[in-house]
Amino acid sequence: MAKVKTSVLNEAESIKLAKLEETDAKGLKKLAGKFPKVDRILAKRATAPPELLEELSHSSDKVTRRNVAGNANTPTDILLHLAPQFPIEFMANPIFEWLLVEEPGSFKRLGEKVLVQMLKHKDCPESYMHWAAEHGDTKLQLSLAMNKNAPAVTLKRLAES
Repeated sequence: MAKVKTSVLNEAESIKLAKLEETDAKGLKKLAGKFPKVDRILAKRATAPPELLEELSHSSDKVTRRNVAGNANTPTDILLHLAPQFPIEFMANPIFEWLLVEEPGSFKRLGEKVLVQMLKHKDCPESYMHWAAEHGDTKLQLSLAMNKNAPAVTLKRLAES
């Protein structure tokens, strides 16, 4: 990226730079925190560095935080922190499946209320339903049983537990 004084850019210029593939991590970081629209774009970028996403996770702008919750580059601890606020984006995050396999204990940190809300949601991933059927407590299993989109094989597994 060419040297640009980001402190003198207006919102439209900052948006252009935020969308530009050639803008490197350092340039993206310099754009953060000045305009909510720019922060929203930065939070969605697949190339956003984890440090920038961590910074954006503290934004007062709800849409920015929601975008961070859906970004695969978001560090796990930040993602788990945002999950109660944005459970749908958390479930849609590409690393959700990985967390179920690699760090299943991390889901307990979300709290029962969030886990129940996720299980009741119509877009709840099947992998999470399978996990809840095998590892969830009674309340989680009851929530799973109430999800009309739960696969038959998962409900069968639930009935056997």
